[in-house]
Amino acid sequence: MTDSIKTLTSLFTLVVSIAFTTHVRADEYNHIDQLAVKIQRTARKLLRETVHFRHTPEYWHLVNDTNEMYRLATHVHEVTHFEGNLAHLQCDVDELDRQFHHVEQLLDRIDHDALYGGGHIHGNTSHVKRMLISIEESIHHMRSDLQSIRDQAAVSRSVRTQPVPGPVHGGIYESHGRSRYGHGGSGSTVSSGGYGSRIGGFGFSFGGGSSRINIRF
Repeated sequence: MTDSIKTLTSLFTLVVSIAFTTHVRADEYNHIDQLAVKIQRTARKLLRETVHFRHTPEYWHLVNDTNEMYRLATHVHEVTHFEGNLAHLQCDVDELDRQFHHVEQLLDRIDHDALYGGGHIHGNTSHVKRMLISIEESIHHMRSDLQSIRDQAAVSRSVRTQPVPGPVHGGIYESHGRSRYGHGGSGSTVSSGGYGSRIGGFGFSFGGGSSRINIRF
């Protein structure tokens, strides 16, 4: 295999690798978005179910905290549309997780106190427990997706910072897009775009003048 073919093969592998990473990362963000919407819906249902606890001392505390959990899920849903803000999204998911556990512990305390005369719970609340399990599983999947995004971002940074191959004999490729045989001749270049783009901004080009070919991802 000639040096020029090796170089083009390396470029193609680099482009495909980054394009695939960008696509997978977009899928992870979309999944987090879907999970956030699921939590919103479940939290809204849970809010309606607080009526079972209206004759307990912690009733309004529970209503306010459930509302806050809904608000945080809504914010996560909004932040996922700005993929570059990974740190912000991580903080929001952490806060949502803390709020969920606070609601979970509050309900446990209400159940415990009601057994010893600390208020009265109306009806069967087993479905409330199922809602809590659903929310907890969604948050767990969010955390898994975030870890996957961080891993992919690390790989992407590593690939993007690799040095572009130097001049190759035969005039097919030379850094800065110039042919080794003169100014403005055929050459190949690699470029990358912004980090936060859903589609990505990576591409390469080769050839010169009217025959120059650009491929972007």
